[in-house]
Amino acid sequence: MLKHAFFAGLIALSFAVLGCNMSVNKSIRIAAGATQTGGKTTVNGSISAGDGATVTGGSLTTVNGSVKVGDNCSVEDLSTVNGSIRVGSNSTVHDLDSTNGKIDLGPGSAARSVSTTNGAVDLGAEASTSGSIETVNGAIELVGLNEVGGDVSTTNGAIRITSGQIAGSLQNTNGGMHLKDGTLVEGGLKVRKGNRKSSKKPVVIIGENCEVKGPMEFEQEVELYIHESAKTGPITGAEPVSFSGEKPVRPAE
Repeated sequence: MLKHAFFAGLIALSFAVLGCNMSVNKSIRIAAGATQTGGKTTVNGSISAGDGATVTGGSLTTVNGSVKVGDNCSVEDLSTVNGSIRVGSNSTVHDLDSTNGKIDLGPGSAARSVSTTNGAVDLGAEASTSGSIETVNGAIELVGLNEVGGDVSTTNGAIRITSGQIAGSLQNTNGGMHLKDGTLVEGGLKVRKGNRKSSKKPVVIIGENCEVKGPMEFEQEVELYIHESAKTGPITGAEPVSFSGEKPVRPAE
């Protein structure tokens, strides 16, 4: 995440080197079906690429604006400092990177990695990444049949995965985790120690037919529920409660 601290400086340098592809106080639109060679950058403006657009040889980058890519597109890196990133269905992108904004990767789309600091991350059905997904302040949700080639991590936010396959590990501090419908995690699962202001414990649910192959480590008190059909590696720092059915019966319920 330290790369965000240098983002504004890199933008300024880019203006000096690649001024012909830069805009200020102006939005950039790439038409549906168009082919763009070379990246585009703007400050105080949004960037959009219509359905079926192709961008090669550079990134789409903005400061103070959103980035939106349509369906069936092929683009490289997408970056913004203050704004959201949304990728439509069945598109191929490289790295998605925001500082203050939500990132949505649409159904059937594929990215290399997804990273934001203050914002949630949502992956539509069958969307995938070859690398990691990370945020600091925001939830991460994978709605179904998603494949992630690296880790999934956040600090302040829940992690919710349905029918997913995660090649790496899961980590968070506040917000809990819920794995559903046969989700497979090849690595481990960790809830890090945090400065929790609320007395409410994080809730971790390992649902029906799910599996966490690596160790499950808990550095703070949690409510841990594991379905009777689920499998996990060794557990340290928490006492699991077994359950059957769709969801556990918690003390407050």
